[in-house]
Amino acid sequence: MRRKEKEITDRTAIEAILAKADICRIAFNDKGYPYIVPMNFGYKDNCLYFHSAPEGRKIDLIKKDDRVAFEVSTYKGPVPKGVPCGWKFEYRSVMGVGRIHIIDDPKAKKRAVDILIRHYSKRKHKVLPEKMEKLVMLKLEIERMTAKGSRP
Repeated sequence: MRRKEKEITDRTAIEAILAKADICRIAFNDKGYPYIVPMNFGYKDNCLYFHSAPEGRKIDLIKKDDRVAFEVSTYKGPVPKGVPCGWKFEYRSVMGVGRIHIIDDPKAKKRAVDILIRHYSKRKHKVLPEKMEKLVMLKLEIERMTAKGSRP
């Protein structure tokens, strides 16, 4: 990392960013160019979980190449002091790589749904069986990740 003063290495701080962020952007490999998709997600035990439709470009790309990159961030915006080129920006971000796959096991799929829902709501929610049948859950097993952020 070029800006070592912005690097975040504490695992608890990195997981706090993952807990606070709303969107995860995933970059898939697609014929030499990345295909980036913003997605809702949940995080637990060094894995990211996503829901998806059963077909589409993202699913096709996963079947061809399971290697992906991801990014999540929190952003409070600029701190306008002085001239714009000198403004500070308050942010935290986590970037990484890993392998993603479709969850086939029904129990693992249900667990993944619970992790995703818990990311956005502290209340218990029940997912209807007919919804679970159509829902595809994805699991990204993180191989490496780094984090950085502005200092207060």
